[in-house]
Amino acid sequence: KPAFRYRDSVIALKKNNFVINAIADLKDKSISTHQGSLKYLGAEFEAMASAHPNYREMRQNSQICEMVASGKMDVGIEDPMVFFFDLKRMFKGEIQGSDFQIFPFSRKITR
Repeated sequence: KPAFRYRDSVIALKKNNFVINAIADLKDKSISTHQGSLKYLGAEFEAMASAHPNYREMRQNSQICEMVASGKMDVGIEDPMVFFFDLKRMFKGEIQGSDFQIFPFSRKITR
């Protein structure tokens, strides 16, 4: 049995007031995610991201946190537990978990 269930979510700074209810809502946002996301997140996501000028896959998950927390990317797609672990380690309380919105990700993004 797995010790950790990875649950991709769309994560953004609250101050941006994004509304993300579907994959199409990401088309005008810069996106940072983990390597291989095009294969794992479904055909609709792959089609959107493949044509997206501001889509980036990061080698290390900590880079997703860094890019979103610093405002260099609008959203990150990652497991929230991993994101907040990196946030605490990298920003040492400067930025809090409560400064972010989390939109659970599935083939259709739901709340």
